[in-house]
Amino acid sequence: MFIKRTIGGSKENPIVYYQLVHSERDRNGVPRHKVIMNIGREDQIKNNPSLIDNIIKTLSKLSSSLIVVDKDEEFLSYSYIYGPLLLIDKIWEDILSIPSIIKKEIIEKGKIKVRFDIERAIRLMVINRLISPMSKLAISRWKRYLWDPDNTYAKIKPQHLYRTLDILSSFKEEIETRLYEKTLSLFYSEIEDDKSEEKEIKKGKAQKGNIEEGKIKEEKIKEGKIKGRKTKKVESEEEKIDKKKIEGDKIKDNKTKDGKAKDCKTTEPNAKEPKVKEGYTNIDPDNINSINNTNNTGKTTIDIVFYDLTTTYFESVKEDTIRRFGYSKDNKTDCTQIVIALIITPDGIPIGYDIFPGNTYEGYTIDSMLKKLKERFNLKKVIVVGDKGILSNKVLAEIERYGYEYIVSAKLKSLPKRYHKEILNLENYHRVYPYFRIKRNQTQDNQENEKEPDILFTHEISIGTKRLILGYSEKRRKREERQREILLEKIRNTLSRHPNETFTKSSYKRYLTIETKGHTRIDEEKIEKQKIWDGFFGFYTNNKKLSAKEVVSIYRMLWKIEDRFRMLKSQLHLRPIYHWTRKRIEGHILICFLSLYISVFIEKRLEKSGIIDEIMEEIEDEEEVEETGKAGKIDEYLEGYSVSTVSYVMDKLKEISVIKINTLLGIIYSRMSMDNIHKNILKLFSVKIPPTILREIKEDDTKKKIRSKTRKKTKAKNETCTKPNTDTKTNTKTSPKAKSKTKTKAKTKNKSKNKDKKIENE
Repeated sequence: MFIKRTIGGSKENPIVYYQLVHSERDRNGVPRHKVIMNIGREDQIKNNPSLIDNIIKTLSKLSSSLIVVDKDEEFLSYSYIYGPLLLIDKIWEDILSIPSIIKKEIIEKGKIKVRFDIERAIRLMVINRLISPMSKLAISRWKRYLWDPDNTYAKIKPQHLYRTLDILSSFKEEIETRLYEKTLSLFYSEIEDDKSEEKEIKKGKAQKGNIEEGKIKEEKIKEGKIKGRKTKKVESEEEKIDKKKIEGDKIKDNKTKDGKAKDCKTTEPNAKEPKVKEGYTNIDPDNINSINNTNNTGKTTIDIVFYDLTTTYFESVKEDTIRRFGYSKDNKTDCTQIVIALIITPDGIPIGYDIFPGNTYEGYTIDSMLKKLKERFNLKKVIVVGDKGILSNKVLAEIERYGYEYIVSAKLKSLPKRYHKEILNLENYHRVYPYFRIKRNQTQDNQENEKEPDILFTHEISIGTKRLILGYSEKRRKREERQREILLEKIRNTLSRHPNETFTKSSYKRYLTIETKGHTRIDEEKIEKQKIWDGFFGFYTNNKKLSAKEVVSIYRMLWKIEDRFRMLKSQLHLRPIYHWTRKRIEGHILICFLSLYISVFIEKRLEKSGIIDEIMEEIEDEEEVEETGKAGKIDEYLEGYSVSTVSYVMDKLKEISVIKINTLLGIIYSRMSMDNIHKNILKLFSVKIPPTILREIKEDDTKKKIRSKTRKKTKAKNETCTKPNTDTKTNTKTSPKAKSKTKTKAKTKNKSKNKDKKIENE
């Protein structure tokens, strides 16, 4: 089908016509033009351009796939956030089923009755934390940028958000326990299923292999090449020898006469390098005593948890029961703060948290955490991993009283001097497998530092009933030496300007002495004493089964909880908190905890797939192409692995927006196009790819809506104009008592008037 230009009339006065023609073949196979419609004369169309526009407009009504837009008008009006909502809604509803948790725990069991949708209010605050964190008051304005065809978010007002925080604070424990159950079913049951599948596959392969080997051996025996089963024994002995070679990673390394370790770059001849995924920090390549166990009931449990604390501040100096001045990890000594304790699994999945006043000592927080693990999560055997902050005999005794084990960082310098000689003697140490750490911001141009070997040496001594696992790392020694030199350089610079300067920090004082005249100087003897301890570290544990290598490997995973704190503070914007009441503070932190859980879930799903590699490649490509602009943003992404993936995925999905298009026939809401990364991310979470046109409102429908609105407005105006005065009605329908009162008032007025007239006449 096409538009044909035909010339008619006479030679002296030719007339040009336009026709809509369809080409087809007749019975003889000759192509013919069938005229569908005569558009008109060329001179009339040129003189009247609106004629052709009206024809196209009328014909477009018959089309079901084409959209006609007037280029002289503004046909693109608004854009709405859509891509992140597809992902978050899928996780919220289908995977985590949080609406059912809220319905059962808050509405049904808690018997909370409100006149707004509390589940939608919670979801709105979580969506905001994951996409663009801001205050609750700002959310009420920001929500209009979300794709909300049912107007569910539009109905939520600022007071509904504040009321929701007050309600959430009372249901923290119920939500925690339900999320813990989800953690077991989503993450740890899958691991066991995978293991059982692998075992079945191995069994099937072994059976097939045995059958095939048996057939081959029978044929060889018939031919006279093999006698008996001697070859089997030889093969099994060779396999045993190979296994012994591979497992020989705890060989005591030779030391020099000075007691120092040899070059750390040398590796064992028979040792295999562990496979490391790019972007990850590698831990011990061997098993860490199985992270997942099953109890007698058959349910999967967690047997290692990591525990740590952080602080978050308020833009205030007013103290109350929870907001207190204390040791600030954010260096905000002039602001009140609270202490937040977090519990995570070895995979980095958060399972619980607690809030304490800002002046709480870290050791006093352990009791509530142990109660939570024992009573609510029903964990019978757990290894609690923590840093030096919780180290005290009282805390360790309390962990043992609950029947749990611990791995806690030790303060080696504070030990009695009788242990120092054995700790500092490297001849007592054994070499363990090297760890390789791949830098996260690695580029193709920087291939030298692709792998940084970190070879460890371990030793074990007993102090009382506790095991003290000692370690030495050459890489750690170099790092501590470098940090000390930077610190000493700062001290020298300040003393050159101010010789009588007093230093308050303990990290500075350990290298200084104050002379009689008040001058401060650097003490070289103190520096030498500190140098001796460079590279040494230790851990206390009451576990009798774990080897020294496994203890070090487990403690090295404590960086994951620091990564979760970084996600809370930088990505989800936990701080500063602008709420003042305790309930709203607790509700705000619970919203951040839910957002953190969803972020970790997204991260774990991405780890299993190969999409992370595509994302990181795209980040590197963008960094190479654009040296400015996005480069700064990419550097922020690459600072932390989890922050880079989750935040980049959210920014990537923001590209899928919904646009409002004003067409000649009405209004159309269309989504933006998707590339392969968009589709792969959504498919990974079983999100259906939505159609291009999400909603279509015809011109007739819009006119009807406008007419109905105008009718309602005119009716309201007419009603206000025709309404009788309520005051006159009340006056006309008066009681007899009121009538008598009015009559007496009138009589008194008349009497007073008559008196005045008499006085005037006199």
